Amino acid sequence: MQRAKNDNAQDTIDGVYRGTVGGAFIGLEIGGRADNRDELFGMDAAERTKAPILGRFFYVARGISILLEGSLLEDGSVRLREYSGFSGEEKSGSVLTGNLGYLNATGGQWKLNFKRGKASGFFCKCDVKSPGSSSRRAITLVRISKEYDPRFYFSGSTSSTCYPEPDDRIPDIAYYNLLIQSPLKAGAETAISNEVAYVRQQDQRFKVSGILLTRLPDPKKMNKINKEFMSFLNKMRIAAAQFRQGMYFEGGAWESAMNVVSIDRHRVKVIIKVSCSLESGSFRDSDESIANYDLD
Repeated sequence: MQRAKNDNAQDTIDGVYRGTVGGAFIGLEIGGRADNRDELFGMDAAERTKAPILGRFFYVARGISILLEGSLLEDGSVRLREYSGFSGEEKSGSVLTGNLGYLNATGGQWKLNFKRGKASGFFCKCDVKSPGSSSRRAITLVRISKEYDPRFYFSGSTSSTCYPEPDDRIPDIAYYNLLIQSPLKAGAETAISNEVAYVRQQDQRFKVSGILLTRLPDPKKMNKINKEFMSFLNKMRIAAAQFRQGMYFEGGAWESAMNVVSIDRHRVKVIIKVSCSLESGSFRDSDESIANYDLD
């Protein structure tokens, strides 16, 4: 795998960053290309030379990752082009993705200078080499991890389950931790009795919801179960983001809901419904299961 460097600082830029574009919070993963990932994107040696940098980013408010391809400019800065929107037909400026179809250039470009774990620059709907009077949005970024996974995918496969497990090759999960930092919205409290109650929590970016106990006779038990509920909900949020991105950025759909079947002082019984699909039509599945959480 190539290590992308900034010419001025001679500093490796690979890693995960957090920051803002025009004041909107984002997460970014960026680095040098890897041959195995280029094969997935249909890249040949000539294309790799033209665009030796690969990345993805998401706006925290949306949680959907967008592909970035980049190269070093003469002044040592990095130009990144955005690609989004899956299509079966090639258009001007589009790139092949996974031999499934094409991703369209959004027209958005970034110009960044990297130095000592930070990056700054601007975004515009223009050619950043000659932006002219185009409207610009300031970009400021700080690196939170030097690890970089050019496969850009949480799981090793989407062909077996709606519940993806982390691939052993992921160097760390800094990018995914940023994805789940968006606040959850809590609904109205549902009281089962004077001693037992819960609320539904939802990630409004995705069709993902879970539950959180708000009343139980034993607070320690309630906290223990709530940690399990939150851990499961976060896994579902990452899965939703993965399917909304798609393995080749082709996009997809993912829905999940945890509903209470019954709660008493000894046990919480829930039903979990999940459905998922990829825009390319290469995968579609659904699942329904019952889970019991003992309070004793």
